[in-house]
Amino acid sequence: MRARVSTDDDARPATPAGAPIGDPPGPALRERLLPYLSEAVTLVRGADVAESLSAPGGVLGHGDQHGHHALEHAHPDDLPGVCDVAAAAIDLGPGTIRTAPVRLRRAGGSWAPYEITITNRTDDPHLAGLIVRTRPLDRVPPPAALDTEGLLQSLADAMSTGVILLDRFGNTLFANAQATATFAGLDPTDALAGSVLPDLFVPEDRAEVAAAIIAARSELTAGVDLHVHVEDLERGRRLLRLRLSARQSDGRTAMILVNVEDVTEQHAHATDLAHRAAHDFLTGLPNRAALHDLLGDQLAHDPAGLVLFYCDIDGFKGVNDRHGHDHGDRVIMRVAEDLRLAVREEDVVARLGGDEFVVVCRHPSDAIVRRLAERLSLAAGWAGTPSPSSTTVSVGWARGRPGDDVEALLVRADEAMYAVKRARRDPGGQASGDQSTRGTSAHSRSRS
Repeated sequence: MRARVSTDDDARPATPAGAPIGDPPGPALRERLLPYLSEAVTLVRGADVAESLSAPGGVLGHGDQHGHHALEHAHPDDLPGVCDVAAAAIDLGPGTIRTAPVRLRRAGGSWAPYEITITNRTDDPHLAGLIVRTRPLDRVPPPAALDTEGLLQSLADAMSTGVILLDRFGNTLFANAQATATFAGLDPTDALAGSVLPDLFVPEDRAEVAAAIIAARSELTAGVDLHVHVEDLERGRRLLRLRLSARQSDGRTAMILVNVEDVTEQHAHATDLAHRAAHDFLTGLPNRAALHDLLGDQLAHDPAGLVLFYCDIDGFKGVNDRHGHDHGDRVIMRVAEDLRLAVREEDVVARLGGDEFVVVCRHPSDAIVRRLAERLSLAAGWAGTPSPSSTTVSVGWARGRPGDDVEALLVRADEAMYAVKRARRDPGGQASGDQSTRGTSAHSRSRS
């Protein structure tokens, strides 16, 4: 028996009985395959379509585009980019392939996204042009699903402020890197993850944070702002600014978003600037601006309960002339300290400027007024010059009256002080306390 030799025909499946044989390869068969094309292949010479291969009607539905401009249906805003890509394919020579996105107008007039791939085949004597493949982007398989949770975490961590997400009861659901760093110095038992927000703060602030959570849940509240403190194990007490705002779902609060910012240094800087603006740099006493605010408030509410002492260092110009301004500054600072020691704890000593000071007293009795005037006049008896008794302070006082403004009260106290100063020069003159009958403002006079 002769062995049978296997051929390639044996590997082909047998044609079922009665099945159609099919068209032989050739133009007719290719014509039947065209409807299945999902993209167009176009030969472009110059700027026009020389030949194309696509499904009937073309990928845009405009039909045969032979002889038409290759970019006739491109969106005007995309033309510069497509032209740059085509120019690059030409300049870089045969074999260069370049791709670009472009919006093309379909037959119905709508714009749709496409991708074109340009191949330089000017080296092929039969093609001698650019091959342009056009395919719709909406038919490109979607990319793999994004790691949404990881992406959101990365975005949140990139924020410059802390972000905490709470459930409606104040339990921590999420915190970004900045928020975690803000609370990093807490006791481990107060760790941020899974904590109840009020428990993170110092005991005296917890009720305020709990009330803010309740307020943020209200539909009538756009947001709640507050400043509270945490106790950092390494950096001490820190001041945080919180803003709480609710996020609703189905008409009820689902979550509360908390923005967190450490404002400790910012608050300290602002406090320092405010103190500098309201205090004299040499003595640390309240300055004229702070004094005006204090007197204005007191006169508006209880003018009769206010007594103002006006103090002026006698002969201070001579002290500066004989011993220099550095010595004069030391005298000013020592007098300021002595005036503070001479008054009651609730009284306020302020420096108007130069060698002038005032003391603000609230509700002193007549006996206290006399005693304070005596103590203030002795406040600088220690040292204007090397002789302890050579520097004195002239003191006058005035009591507030209904209808007084700040300047009126200052002028009366100043005039009373000036009467004391004159009485020292003229022992026969009057040196009583409230000299209210003089009308000349001492702010325009020089002291001696």
